[in-house]
Amino acid sequence: MVYLKPSRICVDSLSLVKVRTLSQRDDLPFTPGQAHSYRWFIDELAAVARNSVLSRRIQRNGHPVRNADPEGLPLSEGETALRDLFLSLTPAQRRILTALIEQSRQSAAHDLAVFLEDQIESGKVALSIDGAPLAESPYSGYAFDLTCRLAGDDWPELP
Repeated sequence: MVYLKPSRICVDSLSLVKVRTLSQRDDLPFTPGQAHSYRWFIDELAAVARNSVLSRRIQRNGHPVRNADPEGLPLSEGETALRDLFLSLTPAQRRILTALIEQSRQSAAHDLAVFLEDQIESGKVALSIDGAPLAESPYSGYAFDLTCRLAGDDWPELP
């Protein structure tokens, strides 16, 4: 069980305001070591969510398509059409689509966090870090904590 009380504000990518934080209870069901492992897991998931190959390709090449390999597989018709479409856009339009791609990737990570937490809470999945079980969130929940990290929020202090 996670103990929460309103007082912390985090705005997610859909501009919805959620208010949650740790309570001042002494009987929280996690140790500082478990909280550290949990933070590491969520921070790593946030790093993966921010790391989009497609958006880097658009920033570097102006399009999200792999470079044609003269000695390997040529671009498919679909890849060529996508490359040509992106190259026909203005830089401002490419930035908008890059932001959409990044938001989509972060949304997928959010969906994964929701799925993992549901599976862990139902007992169908067990995660561990260095052999130590990673159970329910000691904070506000996997998805909420991920959203806050993606928004640049710091972790709340442990009670």
